[in-house]
Amino acid sequence: MRALVAAFLALLLAAGVARADERPRPSFDCEKAKAPIEVLICTDAALAALDEALGRAFQARRSAASGAARDKLVGEQRAWLGQRTKGCALPADAENDLAGRWRALPCLIGLYRERVAALGGAAPALPTPGADSDLHPFCLEPFWSVAGGDRKSMSEVDLALCRRGTAHIPIERNAAVRFADRLDLRVGPSGYFGYRPVGTLDGGAEVYALFENGGGTGQFSALIALTRAGERLRAGKVVGFGDRCNGGLGDATMAGPRTVRAEGRVTVAALADLAATAREIVDGKKPTEPAPKENLADCAVCCAAAALLDTDMISGRHELAGAVIDEDVPAESCFSGVVKALAPKPPAILGVAQLARLDRDYRQRCAKR
Repeated sequence: MRALVAAFLALLLAAGVARADERPRPSFDCEKAKAPIEVLICTDAALAALDEALGRAFQARRSAASGAARDKLVGEQRAWLGQRTKGCALPADAENDLAGRWRALPCLIGLYRERVAALGGAAPALPTPGADSDLHPFCLEPFWSVAGGDRKSMSEVDLALCRRGTAHIPIERNAAVRFADRLDLRVGPSGYFGYRPVGTLDGGAEVYALFENGGGTGQFSALIALTRAGERLRAGKVVGFGDRCNGGLGDATMAGPRTVRAEGRVTVAALADLAATAREIVDGKKPTEPAPKENLADCAVCCAAAALLDTDMISGRHELAGAVIDEDVPAESCFSGVVKALAPKPPAILGVAQLARLDRDYRQRCAKR
């Protein structure tokens, strides 16, 4: 789990946001993109690079021509630009109609490559699909959208269609996670989407951990159960997690026929709250002693531990199973001393009873400080 979390922190800082000088520059201003063809170009790296190459090839031919030959070239280019939208069935909502995008993109990429070659230009190379291409990260992205309820959501994905429509988009690896960079030249950094296989439930449903970054510093996560029927992939239960140390998903392993043992990353302050929850589970009532008034660290990058959550992938319910203490809690807090007494050498696993003791000791030792 610690290796996975560290890898993704590095991913956030390095790979999730493409540097400005690496982004393609189409032949028009993407900030003004309105038409479906423009939206497709500005939200697909390969198509944007091809449009850039086409613009260079056309300008080079146009500069070399004159008179009637130049007029003919301009007319042919205008005709081709109009014909490209008729030869490939473009979705009206080019941003959110994912199935429509998957149908249109291979067609457009083929047309662009032919036109660049016809103008004497050099089309950028496309990546060769690897072993991971059977399940591209973007084939799972619609299910993430189901959890968020946005317009990209799909309850079922045609894998053959998605495979064709994403074959030109590179798949990268970070630890055990497969991910692909997003692109939207109409805005700033666009982030990435990734997944990691977790295991299989009784009945055959496959469980995946999903990770999403929208271009900022956050990394959100979820667990999802999916079933396959031939080339159709259907969404089952989606269980949302949080952002990095605010409940973000760390490791996840199968713990039973329908249960995943998930690690939800928590801050120092959230660890104290988790201990109070464990105390309520053990005692059957909420703690009656006053809570210490300490200013415990509570930020998205202030990870101190991970809650061990047995997650039922049929109902979506969590059951607290303990916590992993895997970071030093800031020494200035009284809470730190109580934690270290129970977990002197991180990483250490505390069961529910030990977490309850953590809360009891914390309230008794630190309430009057």
